[in-house]
Amino acid sequence: MEKEYLEKDLPEFLVHSIEQMNKTWELYEKTGKLPTHWDLDFSDLNSDINVAEVEDMISSEQAWYLREKYLKMSRRDLHTKYPKTNKSFNGANGSKISIIYQNEKYMLKFPSGAKLNNNMSYSNSSIGEYLGSHILQTLGFETQQTILGTYEINNQKN
Repeated sequence: MEKEYLEKDLPEFLVHSIEQMNKTWELYEKTGKLPTHWDLDFSDLNSDINVAEVEDMISSEQAWYLREKYLKMSRRDLHTKYPKTNKSFNGANGSKISIIYQNEKYMLKFPSGAKLNNNMSYSNSSIGEYLGSHILQTLGFETQQTILGTYEINNQKN
């Protein structure tokens, strides 16, 4: 089933960012090289998606559709089928647990709730860490492996 309906009635600032990101991807496909401004266009679009979601201009479903289509992000639904380990973590930026995923230990970070909209579980910290790692990887740096996903605890997705 096509999901183009998720692109209807988007805020103008978001449409502009999508158009700019499309131009950047087209340039990449022509030359095989990421343009020097790629990271700016990527960050602008991701930020605009986040703003539109937090301000209730678009739904969470629309936000993830746009991230997957235009930013080539993948969202994994981890749920509770992956065993939790006894490893514990300290530090800021929400709670953390350890799971076994693809035969390796992974730390899951749960962002703290949104301050402006209590109905959302939203924070820039996880997305910022994901973006930073992947941008540096495209530049040839060795970084941690990051994925974005959801994890269900007591029938509530985090």
